[in-house]
Amino acid sequence: MNALTLAGGLIQLAGLAIAGYGVRLTRLEYGPELPGLAGGIQRACASALAYLGLRRPSAHHYALGAALEINMAGRAAGYASPAANASAEQRLDFAVRQAIELQRSFNKLTSQLDAEREARQQAEARLQDMVAEAAATARKELAASHSGGLRLETWGLFLAALGTALGLAGGF
Repeated sequence: MNALTLAGGLIQLAGLAIAGYGVRLTRLEYGPELPGLAGGIQRACASALAYLGLRRPSAHHYALGAALEINMAGRAAGYASPAANASAEQRLDFAVRQAIELQRSFNKLTSQLDAEREARQQAEARLQDMVAEAAATARKELAASHSGGLRLETWGLFLAALGTALGLAGGF
C-alpha cells in the first residue's frame, strides 16, 4: 500500500464523516422532534415484527368527546290593534305609526348588519395578513432547511470523491 492510497482512504473517510456531520446538524436544526438513528431502527424492527406476526401492534385508544352548544336568541313583540269600532282616521293613524316603527326596526337591523359585515371584513383582512406572513416565514424556513446544512455535506462528498480518486490513482 503506497502513501497515495493511504492518503486517499483517509481523505475519503474524512469526507464521509464531514457529510454525516452536516446531515446530523441539518436534522437537529430542522427536525429535532424526529427520531434519531437508534429510534428509527427500533421503529423499523417493531414494524417488521408486527408485520411478520411475531408481535402485536400496540393499540391506541382515543376518546372522542362531542359537545353540543345551543344558542337561541329570540325576540317577542306584541302589537296592539285599534279597537274594532275605531274610525278610519284612527286606523290610518295606527297603520302610519306601525309603518314608522317597522322602518325604525329595519334601519336598526340594517345598521347592525353593516357593522357586523365591516367587523367580519376587517377580521378577514387581518387573518389574510397573518396567513400571508406565516406562509412567507414557512417558505423562508423551508428554503433554509433545503440548503442551510448542505454546505458541509457538499464538502464532505467532494472530499470523499477526491479520496476515492486518490485511492484509485495510488493503485496504479
